[in-house]
Amino acid sequence: MIPIIVNSSVELKLQNGEIFRGLIYDVIDDKIYVTSVSDSKDFKLINVGEKVNGIASNGVNSYAFDAIISERKKLEYPTYILSNIANIEKVQRRQFARVNYTKEIHFSDHSMLLEKGNLDLNRFSHDRLMGYLKEGIMLDISGGGVKFKSDYRLSERENILIYLELEGEKFVVKGNIVHREVDIVKEKALYSYGVEFIDLSENTREKIIRKVFVLMRKNKI
Repeated sequence: MIPIIVNSSVELKLQNGEIFRGLIYDVIDDKIYVTSVSDSKDFKLINVGEKVNGIASNGVNSYAFDAIISERKKLEYPTYILSNIANIEKVQRRQFARVNYTKEIHFSDHSMLLEKGNLDLNRFSHDRLMGYLKEGIMLDISGGGVKFKSDYRLSERENILIYLELEGEKFVVKGNIVHREVDIVKEKALYSYGVEFIDLSENTREKIIRKVFVLMRKNKI
């Protein structure tokens, strides 16, 4: 059984040393379907019969494997079918596909919200909710974390709760401030925060990764 999960990001190393980046579209009958996330300018054509080395990551687990390109299909996006999957090995990999994305983001360091991370925001009146949430601007996002700017001061290694929306879907996630930078703009401090997601369920991370790849495709248009 192939342990690689649908919607995982994947990198295929081709025989000429180039890297093909894509998404696991499906896994059927010991075959892996890989769809491209590149536009026509960056798209790399892989020959049927070519041997590739791959690394697939769903944000939680990563697997290295060897395969052969057995077929090329024209689906919604250019898709390759990988067969003769061999030498599957779990590997350590902390990198996630990251996309630049500028959008309003809300967060809170309030202890009550941190303790009740799955709190239904609809139960709060607008005024009460705004008393807990701070505003910022998201700069980029991946399955591993998010970067945003705000004039609200947070400390490194501090936990926060983040409320964000990606492609029409709302997420409530907990994060840890792993680094902070300060810029002085017109005598006012503006902070940039790098946040690592923590206590994130595999299902939620997969959803975020899926949204990240949608945004990557849109950025290529």
